[in-house]
Amino acid sequence: MNNTGKLLITFIISLFVLTACKSASTPSADYPFEGKWKGRAEVTTQWEGCYGADLKATVKRNSLSGEAETDDGYELKIAGTIDKEGNIKAGFAAGGTEVSTFEGVFTEDGALGKWYADGGCSGYFNLER
Repeated sequence: MNNTGKLLITFIISLFVLTACKSASTPSADYPFEGKWKGRAEVTTQWEGCYGADLKATVKRNSLSGEAETDDGYELKIAGTIDKEGNIKAGFAAGGTEVSTFEGVFTEDGALGKWYADGGCSGYFNLER
């Protein structure tokens, strides 16, 4: 095989590897919300014992998972599903005796929604890439 043939094969392999790497890190058209997200849950009720939280989430296909660390030190696991329009379905956070539910909507750039906890606490959350 001459140098031109070797160069062409090397180019094709490199192009294939770069395409595979890009598609592995870029959300697909079928699942545009895939990826890592971070954000904050804020409290809007003025009750004692209500706390905000820092959020870290991962979306894979239509599943949302992650964790929340509340301002008073609790760690909660979060989970939910996302439909093709970006609506969060069956969102919940739980850890220890704490249980919260949430609903909201994703766009390609972020998510915004409301959360509700046992005991009457509530607020909003936002996520960004």
